[in-house]
Amino acid sequence: MKLPPLFRASALLRSLLFLAAWVLAGAGISPAAVLLQDSFENGIKATPDSSSIGNWTNFADAGVTESGGVLTVMTTNSGVSNSGNFSTTVRPELNPFTSTIQFSVTDFDLAGTGDYAADNTGRFRIGLTSTLGSFFGSNDAFALEINNGGHGFRLGTKADNTANDPSGSVASGFGLTSAITAFDFTFTSTTWDLVLYSGETILFDQAGNWSLGDAANWGAGTANTGASSLLLAVQNTNTTGTPTGFKSFSIGSIEVSATIVPEPSRALLLGLALAGLALRRSRAP
Repeated sequence: MKLPPLFRASALLRSLLFLAAWVLAGAGISPAAVLLQDSFENGIKATPDSSSIGNWTNFADAGVTESGGVLTVMTTNSGVSNSGNFSTTVRPELNPFTSTIQFSVTDFDLAGTGDYAADNTGRFRIGLTSTLGSFFGSNDAFALEINNGGHGFRLGTKADNTANDPSGSVASGFGLTSAITAFDFTFTSTTWDLVLYSGETILFDQAGNWSLGDAANWGAGTANTGASSLLLAVQNTNTTGTPTGFKSFSIGSIEVSATIVPEPSRALLLGLALAGLALRRSRAP
């Protein structure tokens, strides 16, 4: 039986509109690219297993060791307030304004001497900062902080050069039943998704919205426009800056990946073009 022209046209239109919707959902989204991967098994502290954002930098040899597939970063003097850092240079690939970025860390441990009672005493942090070297100062930054002896955490932001440490919490939790041993942290400039593990047990799994400002103001004065440095750090002080003993963190592996997110206008234009093609063909004699 020959279908009426209108039915044939509408069927074609539905098919092509479905294709347009499919393209809108995935057009231009490339597979995740691994920016940095390190299992800390090569015995060379500064050299990752693979990396497109360069080697590790900005660390003191005395405060960093790599042995048996474990990286340990520690403070070096319990008599003064200090931190131990392990970071990369500022790179355009680390840009949450153009990409969805994920940090995956395994075999994590927070250790040291001194009191861990306060929420942010002996804290470990991982995050992005618009200038090399510190989560403090006038640079933009955000960080996942693990504290309380590994039984607490805080996700904080410091957008558009505000003066404070990135402590504007968008998520936090303390007194977790077990210590955090691994985590997956996925984010853009407006969204975040965090999963914390203790072994095979999920301790926390939540997503939300936040604001890191805008790329033009990120790193204002440094012309970074969204480019960032990846920074891991441990600090040996409490909220008043009082030293609380030696502190350290160790990890067995880290992977940082990014997926470039297409501009919505481009995906929309492609979808509209396909829809227009469908209409044109449906009206053809």
